[in-house]
This record gives sequence, C-alpha cells and structure tokens, in this order.
Amino acid sequence: MLNDYLERINKELEARNIAEREDILNYLEEMILDREENGEDEEAIIASLGTPEEVVAGLFDEKAVVEAEKKIEAAVNTYSGVKEIKVDNVTFDFSFLPSDSDEVKIASNEDEMSNLNIRLDHGKLKIEQEFAYHGLEMLKVGLSRIFKNNQIPAKVYRAYVYVPDGIEYDIDSVSGNLSFEGIETGEIEIDSVSGGILLEDVSAGSLDIDEVSGDIAMNRVNVEKKTDIDMTSGDLKCELLKCDRIKVDGVSSRIEMNVNGRREDYDISISRLHGSEEIKNGNDKKLSIETVGGRIRYGFSE
Repeated sequence: MLNDYLERINKELEARNIAEREDILNYLEEMILDREENGEDEEAIIASLGTPEEVVAGLFDEKAVVEAEKKIEAAVNTYSGVKEIKVDNVTFDFSFLPSDSDEVKIASNEDEMSNLNIRLDHGKLKIEQEFAYHGLEMLKVGLSRIFKNNQIPAKVYRAYVYVPDGIEYDIDSVSGNLSFEGIETGEIEIDSVSGGILLEDVSAGSLDIDEVSGDIAMNRVNVEKKTDIDMTSGDLKCELLKCDRIKVDGVSSRIEMNVNGRREDYDISISRLHGSEEIKNGNDKKLSIETVGGRIRYGFSE
C-alpha cells in the first residue's frame, strides 16, 4: 500500500515539475515508517495525509495555508520571580528578547498560546508544547524546514519571550527555530535537532549547544566562562565571539569562527580530516575546533 501511495505522489510531483521530488518522497516515507514504529496503523496514517492529489496540492498551493495564516488577537502572559526558563519544544519558533521590567512576558496569538502548557514552579518557568501537528500539516512543517525558500507554505507557530537580565535557559527543541537577541543571562543550554539557532548581542555566563542538523549563527556574543558547541551536519557562522574557553566539535559542519581577541592570547587546536594545527602560547585561553568532513575557517579581531 505504501509503495503504491508513494508512486502516485511521485507522478503528481512529476506533473508539476518538482525537482526535489526524491527528497520529498524520502522524507514522507521516513515519516510514515516512524509513525508505524510508534504504533500507528499504516492505512490510518495515509488517510490522515489525504490522497496523492491532496498531498501535492496541499504542499505547493499557497491557498492551502490562507486560513492558517489569519491574524488572531494577541495574547500576553506575565510571570514574576522567574530565575530559570525550561522549554520542551517540537516545532514552535521562540524569540527571547529583553524585557522592560523584572517580569517575564510571553506573547503570541490566542490560538498559538493555547498550544503551550506554561507553569511557574519555585522560580522555574516551564514551557511545553502540547500541540502536535497531524497528517498533511506535519509533512508540510517538516518539508518547509528543509526547503527554506518558502516553496512549501506551512503555518509556523511563534512565541516571543521578553526576559529580564540574569535568567538561565534549558531548552530542548526538535525543529523549532530559536533566537536570543540583546539579552544578558546566566547559563544557556540548548539541545536542538533541526531548528536554526541565532544569538546576537548576547552576554552569557556559559553557553552549551548540541545541534544535529540546524545552522547556528552568532554575532557579538560575550561568554564569561566557556562555550561548548557540538554539531553533526549543521553549519556554524560566528562573528566576534568573546570567550576565554571555546570548544567546537563538528562532523560534516562548515565552521567559520571570528574570535573577539588577540591570537597570541590563545592556545589553539584545530583538527581537520586532512591535518591538524597546534599553537601553544602558554595561556589560559583556549580555542579548540574539530571537524571530520567539514571546513574550518577561523580568525581573530586583533
């Protein structure tokens, strides 16, 4: 049944001259098999997606998301006494921005806010996504993360979190994008699968990022203690990172690092598939970058 379903979708994609049809079919097959492994019935999964004609039309017809993009009245929740924010996220895009008060404010629209379970427990603000995409919408969201040219229109759920200084962050996310802009904070710890990560004009006590396939961009980031980044296939572009201990490990990642400081102040360890580089200046400041099959470019501001 599955093979016949995929073949019919392939014919619909061919009729529209969709060049990425192999990627789409592979992603769709993997999604269906994953849901089967979780106990869902194959026939029920396919029924939830719709006919091949409905799937392809839903992926590429802009009108399919018009209703989903209607503006809904904004909602703002306010919380006092927050010391730590813990996020368990699947597909929401979260933006963390400076607050104009000592309170944390979470802004979204009423429809999207209803998909978040938010509670404050002894200074820890816990934010959990309750909503799960189903059927065709799940496929559209996943593919829209792969094809980043808006070729596949999908509704994106967003929340804006306005935060005072000094809060610590512990964030687990699957495909949602995360951004931190203009904030001063303690520890930032992020585990992400495929969502992008942006840090801009951020001061943090420490920074720990585990990223599988999403890209990371960092601009004018100051980290007091250490920066530790582990990546698999995503790319890292970092401009003016100020930190005494920087460690980046990648598998097939392209890594561009511009350190805010002087080269002679750092002990440097660079490891690539085709050679390594060790520079010992006898200093406490450390820069270590390693990738197996990726590319490394690094430099210093002074």
